[in-house]
Amino acid sequence: MGCQDSSPATAPETGAPLFRLRLPAETGIDFVNRLQPSDTLNILEYNYYYNGGGIGAGDFNGDGEIDLFFSGNQVRSELFLGEGNLRFRAATTEAGLSTTGWVSGVSVVDINADGRLDLYLCRAGLPDPDRRRNLLFVNQGNDATGVPTFTEEAAAYGLDDPGYGTQAAFFDYDRDGDLDLYLLNAWHDKFNPNIPRPQKNDGSAPSLDRFFRNDGLVDGQPRFREVGQQVGIIHEGYGLGVKISDLNGDGWPDVFVGNDFVFDDRIYLNQRDGTFREVGHTALQHSSRFTMGCDIADVNRDGRPDLFTLDMLPEDNYRQKLMNTMMTWEQYELAVSRGYLPQFSRNHFQLHEGNGPDGIPRFAEIGFQAGIARTDWSWSAEFADLDLDGRLDLAITNGIPRDITDADFINYRYEETQGAFSYREVKQKLLQWVADMDEVRKPNVLFRQTADHSFEWMTGNWGADQPAFSHGALCLDLDGDGDLDWVTHNLEEAPFVWENQARQQHPERHYIHLQFQGEHANPGGFGAEVRLVAGGQPQYLRYEPVRGFQSAAATGLHVGLNTATRLDTLEVYWPDGRYQRWLDLPVDTTHRLSQATAGPPPAPSPAARPLLRPIGTPLWLHEENSFNDFRHEPLLAHMQARMGPALAIGDINGDQREDVFIGGAAGIAGQWLLQQADGRFLAQPMPDPDFEDAAAACFDADGDGDLDLYVASGGSEYNPGTAAYQDRLYRNDGTGQFTRDRAALPALFGSARCVRPSDIDGDGDLDLFVGGGAVPGQYPASTGSMLLRNEGSRFRLANRSWLPALDTLGIVSGAAWLDANGDGRPDLLVAGPWQAPQLWLQQAEGGFVAGDLPEDAGSGWWMSVTPADLDGDGDTDVVLGNLGENTRFSASTSEPLMLFSGDLDGNGQVDPILARYLPGKDGQRRLYPLATRSELLKQLPMLGRRFPSFASFAEAPVD
Repeated sequence: MGCQDSSPATAPETGAPLFRLRLPAETGIDFVNRLQPSDTLNILEYNYYYNGGGIGAGDFNGDGEIDLFFSGNQVRSELFLGEGNLRFRAATTEAGLSTTGWVSGVSVVDINADGRLDLYLCRAGLPDPDRRRNLLFVNQGNDATGVPTFTEEAAAYGLDDPGYGTQAAFFDYDRDGDLDLYLLNAWHDKFNPNIPRPQKNDGSAPSLDRFFRNDGLVDGQPRFREVGQQVGIIHEGYGLGVKISDLNGDGWPDVFVGNDFVFDDRIYLNQRDGTFREVGHTALQHSSRFTMGCDIADVNRDGRPDLFTLDMLPEDNYRQKLMNTMMTWEQYELAVSRGYLPQFSRNHFQLHEGNGPDGIPRFAEIGFQAGIARTDWSWSAEFADLDLDGRLDLAITNGIPRDITDADFINYRYEETQGAFSYREVKQKLLQWVADMDEVRKPNVLFRQTADHSFEWMTGNWGADQPAFSHGALCLDLDGDGDLDWVTHNLEEAPFVWENQARQQHPERHYIHLQFQGEHANPGGFGAEVRLVAGGQPQYLRYEPVRGFQSAAATGLHVGLNTATRLDTLEVYWPDGRYQRWLDLPVDTTHRLSQATAGPPPAPSPAARPLLRPIGTPLWLHEENSFNDFRHEPLLAHMQARMGPALAIGDINGDQREDVFIGGAAGIAGQWLLQQADGRFLAQPMPDPDFEDAAAACFDADGDGDLDLYVASGGSEYNPGTAAYQDRLYRNDGTGQFTRDRAALPALFGSARCVRPSDIDGDGDLDLFVGGGAVPGQYPASTGSMLLRNEGSRFRLANRSWLPALDTLGIVSGAAWLDANGDGRPDLLVAGPWQAPQLWLQQAEGGFVAGDLPEDAGSGWWMSVTPADLDGDGDTDVVLGNLGENTRFSASTSEPLMLFSGDLDGNGQVDPILARYLPGKDGQRRLYPLATRSELLKQLPMLGRRFPSFASFAEAPVD
């Protein structure tokens, strides 16, 4: 069986590459961030030993060229001054920037508003807190040779924090005109941070970020005070990513924090009173599990900021099967039960869908649909218009020196050390095994946006396919030619400087560059928002220097305009709320914008009247039971016990208002929600909790003028063929009170998935089609479907001759009655997983024969069938609901998703092997099983002899 759908786009090879790698001999950038592991500092002692460094960019000496600063972990950091044409010269010693300790994140800011850019450096890694104190290098101006000189003054400013710093973000959170500081920390302790322990979100955890408020000048210079507890930064985490943005559109800056391991990502909404409120569980439905770099940008040009976070899911099958990052269902349930947000180890692209009625933004995660969910061990993410076509593309860095999530290492070699050696011997053996591990030296990843929030993989086509261990990165116009070059900070080799050639290759495309001149103690204009229109296309951008991973650039905004030859409108909202607007500006130039001439903002436009309004109170929260299908069928893609809840709608009490039935899980009663005159709903239970309510239908079963209720039982909690799967008919007394009629139905002990009423025999009453579900414990085997003929006081099974294919329809997820051929008789359309939709036409003499459907209604993972006259032409159209593209089950006509099933080990249970096409270790695409080795061996333990290691399984295609 197979499903055909769409797969992530990879562009065909065309023309010259967009990027050209400029070598150190050409650029003069020869810095190498080389690690020097020892007994006291290595990956076993420090989780983030391989996290690499960051980049700071800005014009530090005021000569008009962009300069670059690279942080060093176990080597000193280095400053390179730009000389034009992608040439740089080293100036670290002369500048007084020699560093010691483990330098991680780099921030660029004019901290004392003297017109010169300074550097704030986070430090981590070392056990001695004094050697972890963050550094502030204040620019003293140029020496006689034009080299900027710096002095270290973190303590004098109150910023010498000794935590395990990752990155610092300067922004004016209270709109008082000066810059405050959010300090992102990634704590280090011996506790396993993958274990979902009870959360500490009261400020008592050691793994807290810090918040420093700028309290103004003391002795002529700014003085910062740590006030994290006071402002609401009280949630524990291992922070690897931070971004500032106005997420709810109220004009005040908010904070997004990406946390590693089990700790939740955080969204701190600015309360406009000097405090923040954490709203991540409301704004996000789920998140990355090991969030690293992140970015926020208006990707689909709807004027709202979207959010992207990086994780570690590989693109190829070999790396996927070796990586030990997937939660078991039990681990997932434990984490959720302890209040953690659902987390999945893959990149997450959170599309902003507007604010809820509570003012909190809501995001829909579409990473798989967008084609950017799998980029391996990724660090830096930055949205930037790399080809100047007016759409934001995506640049991602990749790689790690040792594959420390290797499942064979974790499951076997570590076990070999238990109980057999002294601590020192164990440590030495583990260090040797780490040294012998495979590298994950991967090309970085470039995506081109082809349509609103759809991307294609362009790494090879754009020429940036040099494998490396890359971490921090920045997109900058280093050579001043109007397109964005790309600099990546690498471990164990010199940084990559990729020259962008978009202007040469696309001379018809244009750009603008925006520089901001702010006021008071924010001279860089950090936090300025831009809304512009060029060629009729709107764009929304925000100037925040922190970018990607451990990096920052105080270089303004660079905007691609496609073929627009003038800028129609340019609007700027400054951090204090003031506003400017320009019309008809030239392109291909730099516009320097000054806050000094800004005025009050225009009056807001009247809010659009919403199509729907909230009723003010929750209706009812569906409660699931704790049954775990995966314990019995570990190869399932989805739990068959959680296909509900059943829904049915109808006016059951004659008050001319529609009511809603929501079915219950096994052991939990269903509910009627009775609509009240004011639009609210009142819950009324259906006290019959012994069944899993899989499907329901409201219809007049007995012709007395009110709506009765048919509930089909399903799920997989019980053994097949038992009375727990008996369907039920509840008769209505006319007032909305129901009584189960136990004599109305024959014995129906199969797990069902859907029910649809229609008068199939033309006798004036409503008969039923009941679509079969999966046999419990035997997926994808089906229980078979049924036709039930209404005989007034009871229903009987229709003669099988009416529709002989009832037993072979497969799992029926959706069905509908419609007159497909205009003969006045109801025909049946059914759909389900692993098959094409089926149309059955009713004949004049009774019975059904197969009908034809369009060729594009092919095999799929069909979920629903909904008839409606969509175009108003008087006939019935049909909407078929498929699984969708926002899943890990990518498929196409040439590379379908496949399901192989049968009793492979002769134990009486069906073994479903789901398989998809992925690149193998050699890059060739083959059909591989979706299940992990652990999942496969739970169901088929005899395969352990064939696949003695995770590596052997990772290389095995389905054949």
